Amino acid sequence: MMSGHDEPDGPPVRRVMTVELTIAEVATIRSLLWAAFASDGGGFTEHDWEHAVGGLHFVLERDRAIVAHASVVGRILYVGGAVAGALAVLYVLIDVFHVVTIS
Repeated sequence: MMSGHDEPDGPPVRRVMTVELTIAEVATIRSLLWAAFASDGGGFTEHDWEHAVGGLHFVLERDRAIVAHASVVGRILYVGGAVAGALAVLYVLIDVFHVVTIS
């Protein structure tokens, strides 16, 4: 498994843990998420944000700007006090103002 930047020939996708994101990257991702869900009735909330962090993030950059983001956050599901399984919360965002082509 590779970490950091993808292969030199591929798109500049970085795989990072939440704690590895810089303050500027967090601010950009938050800004994009709030903008992406602005027309949604409730929009993107702090509660939503809390569910999008604490796991693994995939960040795609074009011209040194974040244009796409996905996060996968593991969760344990309890039923009646017992562990019933695990799941992942996935948030995916692409800045529609940038054309992203991945082959």
